[in-house]
Amino acid sequence: MAEHFGRIDVCVDVAGISPPRGAVAQGRAAPLDLFRKTVDIDVVGAFDVLRHAVAAMSRNDPGPDGERGLVALAASFMENELLNGEVVRLERATRL
Repeated sequence: MAEHFGRIDVCVDVAGISPPRGAVAQGRAAPLDLFRKTVDIDVVGAFDVLRHAVAAMSRNDPGPDGERGLVALAASFMENELLNGEVVRLERATRL
């Protein structure tokens, strides 16, 4: 994007998923496939976007307060009674 627009000044990184599955399903441990997908998108994906945006911002001339860009980073999840708090605990455990 920086190549197209010349620079990046703001990165709002809020992508995320929240699959409707808890840690236990029908008395058995739920498979890890959806949990891994959630971590890949919510954590790895967010970090990947952030690292590219910040690299581009680091090439900007500093503003009056020395800033080169702004970043808003937020975990994204939906309220779902089937989650039993797994996403909330994941978000707290993986804060950047």
